[in-house]
Amino acid sequence: MRPFCIILATAVLTSSAGIWISKTQKDSANKRLEAARTEWARERSELESALARARQTSPSVVMTAPQLPETVSYQGPTPEEIIEKLKAIRVGVGNSNKRANRLVIHYLETLVDMGPRAVEPIRAFLGRFEDIDYVIDNEERGDRGGEDGRPDRGMRDFMRNRGRAPRLTFDFPPSLRMGLAETLKQIGTPEAEGVLREMLETTARGIEVAYVTTLLQEMTPNKYKDVALASARDLLSNPPVIEKPNRYDQRATEYLYHVLTMYGDTSYATGAERTLVSANGTINREALNYLTATLKESSVPLLEAAYKDPRVTNMWDKAAVMSMALQYVGANQTANSMLNEVISNAEVPGPMKMMAVSGLTRGEQTPELAKARQPVVEALKGSTDDERMLRVLDATSKNLQNIVEGKPVEENLFRFRDNAGGGRRRGNEGPPGLPFE
Repeated sequence: MRPFCIILATAVLTSSAGIWISKTQKDSANKRLEAARTEWARERSELESALARARQTSPSVVMTAPQLPETVSYQGPTPEEIIEKLKAIRVGVGNSNKRANRLVIHYLETLVDMGPRAVEPIRAFLGRFEDIDYVIDNEERGDRGGEDGRPDRGMRDFMRNRGRAPRLTFDFPPSLRMGLAETLKQIGTPEAEGVLREMLETTARGIEVAYVTTLLQEMTPNKYKDVALASARDLLSNPPVIEKPNRYDQRATEYLYHVLTMYGDTSYATGAERTLVSANGTINREALNYLTATLKESSVPLLEAAYKDPRVTNMWDKAAVMSMALQYVGANQTANSMLNEVISNAEVPGPMKMMAVSGLTRGEQTPELAKARQPVVEALKGSTDDERMLRVLDATSKNLQNIVEGKPVEENLFRFRDNAGGGRRRGNEGPPGLPFE
């Protein structure tokens, strides 16, 4: 019994000691935690006070985007300076001048790139009526013209160019003014268009009227039709004197008539008729083309009058008039009579007669027109006994029948043996001495 009591007392004492130790440790931990909290609160207060003081004494920093300049200053030459450079360039012939040509194109394209700000300087230059001619004269090229210094304009050239519009597209501008006109078209603003109109109204050069009209027609079709027609008619009625005219100036009336023809304008027909036959009896080819292109079949009476005009003695001039009338053979009795008169006239050279007949199968024509021409050709066989002429008539009749049947025209029908030379001519040359194209 006594040992048991000792053990029990020992257990009770041990337990009580453990409880007291645990309580003591817990109280100590709580005190340390409280002390830590107090210290953190103090430090936090000091930090917040320091931050507040810093905010009051330090300047605020505001982040802003960098400011870019509104425009970038252009460092290259001005439009005025470029135009001055263009005025200083002189073109010529030969490989040594290729750089000058390239510079002209370069500066013109630079003006195009400048856009609207180049318009006013160009207007100022055009308004001074200055120009630099880039056309190379025939003498400098070594070309040979006719006796009057102009290229030969015989029947071959006339037939080749009959009804063909003059060339108004250029790889290289004929002059500085025309190069600047193309520049204005490329810029294309209403202001640039207005400068082109001013140029059209004020220029005294026929080629410029035709060229600027073409540019404006491409930009705004028919908007400046009345302005173009008025300019063309005025220069035709009152041709100006051009100092040192180039080959384009020599063809001024051709370009002016082209403007009238472009719009089908017949208002100048009376004026053209007055100049169709000059005082010395030569035929004005430009007026001839204009009248036949705009009046069409109604021009045949004018052609007959010119052909019979006693002042016209040059056979090639007569042939030029006849070639226009031939377009209406078969459809117009006056044209039929003119052809018959040519074939029956002993004074007309044989080659001209053969050219007139064989020309009935050339150009565009319908089967109906070819059929109408067949009896005209058959009737002509009674107007001549020339063997070669009869063969031309037979060949023409056969080709007219080919057209009626929808077959191609046979050029080899016009091959003839040249009794004088013993050889044969090429298929499209026609009879000996006959100036085909």
